[in-house]
Amino acid sequence: MHRDQVRHPSDRFQFLIERNRWIAKGLMIYGLQVHIGMRDGDHAIAMMNGMLHFLPHVLALSASSPF
Repeated sequence: MHRDQVRHPSDRFQFLIERNRWIAKGLMIYGLQVHIGMRDGDHAIAMMNGMLHFLPHVLALSASSPF
C-alpha cells in the first residue's frame, strides 16, 4: 500500500509530494541501472547486437512486478 512505503528524504521528492499531493504519494517507482565498461564503441555495438535476443526476456521480467 502506498501509505506504508518509505520515501526518500530528499528535498526534490518532498517538493513533488507538496506540489502533486495524492499523485506523488501514490507513486511506486523502482529502477535498476547497470553500467558495463566496453573497450570502444565498436565493441559496445557488438555487445548490444548480441543482447538483442534477450531483450524480450528482460522486458517480461520488468513487467512482472508485484506492484
